[in-house]
Amino acid sequence: MLAIPAAALTRKPERLSFEEASVVGVSFITGWLGAIEAAQLAKGENIAVFGVSGGVGGAVAQIAHAVGARVIGVDRVRPADDTPAASIIEEFVALDSGPQDIGSTIRRLTAGNGVEVVYDDRVEAFEGAGPLMLALHRPPGRLRPRVGPVVHVAVRRLSRRWTP
Repeated sequence: MLAIPAAALTRKPERLSFEEASVVGVSFITGWLGAIEAAQLAKGENIAVFGVSGGVGGAVAQIAHAVGARVIGVDRVRPADDTPAASIIEEFVALDSGPQDIGSTIRRLTAGNGVEVVYDDRVEAFEGAGPLMLALHRPPGRLRPRVGPVVHVAVRRLSRRWTP
């Protein structure tokens, strides 16, 4: 048996099936572990969320907003108007504009400083993302000393091992 405080529960939105609702928490756990536990995102910091229109990216945007960070969303398409991410990102940068344009746009949006945290759960979808992520960081790039080297995990390939 599992005891959960009533305040931690909420009703399933009618528009979601039980299957869809059962995985909502996964995106938030993933987002929390990356943005808060690993990156130690804090109030007043800037975060560039790559894949902001997706499940994990949208969750990261909501988590970042909740802790008081400034959220810059990056994706191929802007989050749909009826999603929580759409209402909380402060800026949106189109992913198809290319690495140089993305970097210069984010630098411009942060008065030349860059961001403290870059969150990208879809690295394999964008060639050259590693150097771009390092270029976007506000010096000295605090993720490297606190977390160690960047580790890229091909989640889709990994998850196939457990998918029937």
